[in-house]
Amino acid sequence: MDMRPIFKNSGYTEKQLTKDLVHPNGLGYKLYADAIYERFLDNIKQEKAVAGLPTKLHARSGFELSEIDHYEK
Repeated sequence: MDMRPIFKNSGYTEKQLTKDLVHPNGLGYKLYADAIYERFLDNIKQEKAVAGLPTKLHARSGFELSEIDHYEK
């Protein structure tokens, strides 16, 4: 998710959204969290499929992943 447009359209300056013009501060992270949450809600409404991952992340992985086909509502 590209946060640059969200930051740009927020009405805040980069100085207000970051600690050092690179890393977000509390307000910057709130914008991140809100944008990600809204994306989740939109994806749920559209019943988008969850991205799949390989069963094992690597050969020596201590755990396995499983895939689900839908969200529980």
